[in-house]
Amino acid sequence: MVALASGWTRAFRFFVGAATVVAAAGLGCGGEGGTNSANPTDRCAEIVAQMAKCYPDLPAQGTCTAETIERFDSFNVSTLSCTALDDMGKADTFAYGGCGQNEHVCGWIFCCADYKITRSPAASDWDIVQLVDTYQQQMPSEVAQEQKAATDADLSSGVSWTWEQSIVPSPGGSSVPMAVELSERVIDLPYATFVARLPAEQWGTRLGYYIGGEVRVNQQDAQGRAIRQVERMVLSPLPCGADLRLGNNDMTKAEVIVYGADRAKVYWRVYFSDNDSTESDVGSVEFQSYDADRTLVRFHSAHRLNAPLGVHISNDIVQVVLQTYFLDHIDHYAKIVLK
Repeated sequence: MVALASGWTRAFRFFVGAATVVAAAGLGCGGEGGTNSANPTDRCAEIVAQMAKCYPDLPAQGTCTAETIERFDSFNVSTLSCTALDDMGKADTFAYGGCGQNEHVCGWIFCCADYKITRSPAASDWDIVQLVDTYQQQMPSEVAQEQKAATDADLSSGVSWTWEQSIVPSPGGSSVPMAVELSERVIDLPYATFVARLPAEQWGTRLGYYIGGEVRVNQQDAQGRAIRQVERMVLSPLPCGADLRLGNNDMTKAEVIVYGADRAKVYWRVYFSDNDSTESDVGSVEFQSYDADRTLVRFHSAHRLNAPLGVHISNDIVQVVLQTYFLDHIDHYAKIVLK
């Protein structure tokens, strides 16, 4: 559901046996020799094509070694699903000592450089609270009615709604149709304990599917809590049918955090996407006391997403993904705070 990397590079290490081939902005995937092709160049191209199917945001260029080709063939990579490839790779990477400092696991036996903020927000990028509150107050009446009618059982397991809505995604901008989600779940933990274990300013780094990123706090309140911060977050893509995967969801956001009695609400707006995966993304996550023993987590956000080469993904398709995507995030939160 996101685009190929463009306009930036990343360094990564490619593990081959006990040895490491170091590459920059390129896939260390083969050179001389090969078992499935008479021409080693052709064999390398086959390997690149296989990796691009599952990890298209990895740069697909570089030189090859005979050991690399032998390793791909020994695992019969061409017969593996993306999920199996990814699972095997994570175990294999850690078996060789894991990733180095300022690196993270980003694919089958790959370590990638961490994602740093590459663009600062403009002054207008902080004007998001009213922007978000306005469209959230204009949700369809039938959704508002169902939200109000949600039972304790519904909220304990998690409930989500998606729809398309015309929204102004940037200060002073024009309205565009966007895919919107509203997701809620109650966690069996008092609010004070919840936010002690998962402070509001850490909402992004604790998401499910989180690969890496950077957070810079711009302003704090008298209690030392972040009230303005810039965050680049990179989330892994979801499987997209036929065992194909798109690129990572790469977003840099301006975030405003508003605290109240027994509640905190994080407003965000994506103002830049390094790989052009996110055209627009505005929304919020809210943590609030539900009762003495439980905390309600609520995501309400609007999205316009791009496929590789900047091709817009239909809002209908995005809505299908959003139906469970944010409930997955809340489930990940629950696992963190309920340890």
